[in-house]
Amino acid sequence: MNSTNASSLLSLLRLSPRERSTRVCESRVGVTAYHSIPTPSPVRRHECPPTTSPEGRGERGFTLLEVMVAIAILGTALVSLLSLHHQSMQSVIRAQEMTRASMLAQAVMTEAELERFPDLGRSTGDFQSSFPGQFQDFRWERTVEASANFPDVREVKIFVRYGPGQSRSFALVEFLHSPIPPDPNTGQFQ
Repeated sequence: MNSTNASSLLSLLRLSPRERSTRVCESRVGVTAYHSIPTPSPVRRHECPPTTSPEGRGERGFTLLEVMVAIAILGTALVSLLSLHHQSMQSVIRAQEMTRASMLAQAVMTEAELERFPDLGRSTGDFQSSFPGQFQDFRWERTVEASANFPDVREVKIFVRYGPGQSRSFALVEFLHSPIPPDPNTGQFQ
């Protein structure tokens, strides 16, 4: 073995194992040449190379502390998402109840419009006579007042109370004009 071949072998040994696997040494009549061969790196199954920490120890997974922190973060995120979902469901339920209350208030107002010029006073009731078995938590109140400036106009206020303990309400106000003109002698409406 000559000195050039020995120095070539030493330089080959200084290479990393991956670089060594891609280089081949050919010897022809005292001339040494290195060629890079595009061969795929060998695939090893069921064997993971250990990563090295700054201290030089091999690490293969997460510590218990890291896993606990990850679970705590995940738990906090899930709780906040469930809370958001609960709030959106409550909002949908409140919107449905308010829609029902507005439709029921309009039904009571329609009855007042059919009377054309309702009598002054206050009346209350529920919706069981009109809608049996439905809207059990809904109650209505109708107040009819005379207008201070116009004797032929009446203000009709409808309040629909609903929800737990009748704590929520929906109000509808309408002004109704008398279809019958006042008596010319007295100026009163009949």
